[in-house]
Amino acid sequence: MILHNNTVTQPHHTLHINNNNLRENLPQHINTLSRISDTDSLPAIKYLGVYFDQNLNFKCHISHISKKLSYALYALRQVKNFLPPVALKTLYYSLFHCHLIYAIEIWSNVPDSLLKPLVAKQKAAIRLLSNQSYNAHTEPLFKALSILPLHDLITHAKLKFFHSFHFNNIPIAFQNTWHTTLEQRHLDGNLQHLINLRNNNDYFSPPARTTFISRFPLFHLPQLWNNTPDQIKDIPNKNSFSFNLKKHFLENLSYLPNCNRLLCPACLRVGINANQP
Repeated sequence: MILHNNTVTQPHHTLHINNNNLRENLPQHINTLSRISDTDSLPAIKYLGVYFDQNLNFKCHISHISKKLSYALYALRQVKNFLPPVALKTLYYSLFHCHLIYAIEIWSNVPDSLLKPLVAKQKAAIRLLSNQSYNAHTEPLFKALSILPLHDLITHAKLKFFHSFHFNNIPIAFQNTWHTTLEQRHLDGNLQHLINLRNNNDYFSPPARTTFISRFPLFHLPQLWNNTPDQIKDIPNKNSFSFNLKKHFLENLSYLPNCNRLLCPACLRVGINANQP
């Protein structure tokens, strides 16, 4: 597949997948890749449930997820008055959450502007689970339900992946992808690797030429890991690490909304800023 940025115009190419074995050339085993939509200049490739487009901006995949989340929201609205909160939360995880977190480590490396539709739909789902109005603040609701907002879900999934790398529980294809700062100095022939520095155990993040590139795992994951509290990073068991990391994110959420909007209808409804001028 030909990958390029949005400013580069590529001529149309017909792409094929050759499923022939070695020393075979059977025409029936050669399939032409179809386009996801007629407006695509090149076809997007669906691999293991993820749509990879020629710009690597995952717009096609996010649009695909957004449609599934809309169907799940419709189902939640239809039954919210008949099911108890526990059953509604189970239905959320069954119909909504599963689509949101599938391969999230891959398709979430995009600008926040592309994630806004998914953020809005998750907030709508949380309001339905909590039986709140359409404009209620969601941070207290996320905390009360012990469900992470989308951006925290993204960070949580990426750190779980890097935890597997750090403790060498990862497929061999990813081994030696990242190095600690000490190892990187040694590879570069820098004599500072002989000195015990404070950041020796941090992971080295290669310099990124553009903001677009800086969001990709090779550059972004070491920074996330280095900024994670040491008491969480040192947990070797993956399940315990995931549990404590989620607990850490939930503790950062507030039971009271952090709203600076003057005369906010949602805040006035519960009397939070009713006395503001």
